[in-house]
Amino acid sequence: KNSMSDVEDENSPLVEENNSNNNNNDDGNEKKLNKGSASDFELLDGNQKTKHLNSKISRAIKVVRSKPSGNGSGSGAKGKEGWLLRKRRTSDKWSDYHCVLDGPTGVLKYYSSEGGKCSGEIDIVFISLQEQVEADELIEKQIKKGEGVCTLRLSIWSHTREYEFTTEDEDVITDWKRAIKESLKCKFSKEELRAKSKAADELFPLIAEQEQRQIDRYTYLRTVLAQAGFMSFDSPTKVKEGYLKMEFGENVGSKKFYFVLQKRYLNYHRLTDKKMPIGIIPLKYISTVEPIEGKQGSMRRFQIVTPLRTYHIRAKHEIAMKEWINSIYHQQSKIDNKINYNEYLLPEENSDSPIIEGKVQLIYKEKRNKKKVMICNSPPNNLVSVTIGRASNNKIQLVDTKASRNHAKIEFYPDKGPVFFDLGSSRGSKINGTTVNQSPLQAGDEITIGNTVLSVAVK
Repeated sequence: KNSMSDVEDENSPLVEENNSNNNNNDDGNEKKLNKGSASDFELLDGNQKTKHLNSKISRAIKVVRSKPSGNGSGSGAKGKEGWLLRKRRTSDKWSDYHCVLDGPTGVLKYYSSEGGKCSGEIDIVFISLQEQVEADELIEKQIKKGEGVCTLRLSIWSHTREYEFTTEDEDVITDWKRAIKESLKCKFSKEELRAKSKAADELFPLIAEQEQRQIDRYTYLRTVLAQAGFMSFDSPTKVKEGYLKMEFGENVGSKKFYFVLQKRYLNYHRLTDKKMPIGIIPLKYISTVEPIEGKQGSMRRFQIVTPLRTYHIRAKHEIAMKEWINSIYHQQSKIDNKINYNEYLLPEENSDSPIIEGKVQLIYKEKRNKKKVMICNSPPNNLVSVTIGRASNNKIQLVDTKASRNHAKIEFYPDKGPVFFDLGSSRGSKINGTTVNQSPLQAGDEITIGNTVLSVAVK
């Protein structure tokens, strides 16, 4: 509901489609929304042709899956056993099974190991042999291993479902088909077998037509939804991702979500499912992205304003809030073909702190050994960020259990002095003994992170 509530455009294709449905005349004229092969009623409402097609498929499947009504036309069918590959029901994976066919009854049992416990049995009512036209996962695997490649697929039907078998040798598949056909003669009369074969011949072209209609419908819906701005079908390029909390009011509280910023959309997911978003915010409908002051003057909250809803978001710290705001601004500027956009800066970044000139070093002790790390030539030509923490991806990695994984950051600006930022660490940071969230730096300042003291030196 949230993902669909962010777009309201009277000129959008979906609204036009609803109007065309309401104003449809008795002659059945159909107003097309987009250039395509199918009309709105064909693709969205399921017209009579689609219903008739589905009805024919159902009747054909019913005949193919029908059980025997009496005695069969044959007798003395021989059984057969051997190893076959069976396709799993819920994936494209294939598994080896030892299959045993009981000729007189037409029941196929399959075992994961020869002589082991039966994994399943199929009361066969129909069989067909088809060729796999396109290379599937099994064929690619056989080619890669240099094994024999078999493109034949043995479809075995019970009265409830269809099973798919194959093997590396096409002659083996042909033998299995012959044995099962002889077994079916013991169960069904000649008239029943002819009716099943005729129904199967009709069924496969109908299924192909149904699949094509589904592809056409899916393509049409993709186009309409993308044009309306409801969701993205572009390549899932992640511009930015991370965890943020969405606030729902004082009485409800907040909830943590996994956010993904793409080229045209900001998606948010449940923490348990990072593939399927539960909410989509089109960037072109965002009118404002701005920080809002939290309790006790904290600045890590921001709001995203759309025509129908305002989202209140809380980041882990001020730097994360700034990065999210600027990333959204940047993507919006690309959509609007704007070269420049107003980058959001924190108050400390707008202050005129004295510029440090020279090579800036951080000096600290690690396991009783003094370490000197040259972090930047100041002032730099471009913005330089230096991260500090226990994680290995930091510029300065601390061996300190009281430091957070991503504890702090120092940003060097071309036109002003460096600024220290605490990245929402659990134990906080101090400069010259005073707890700070952010502060400009000068030569001789001492930064306390956990049990580690880092001194700022300039050469």
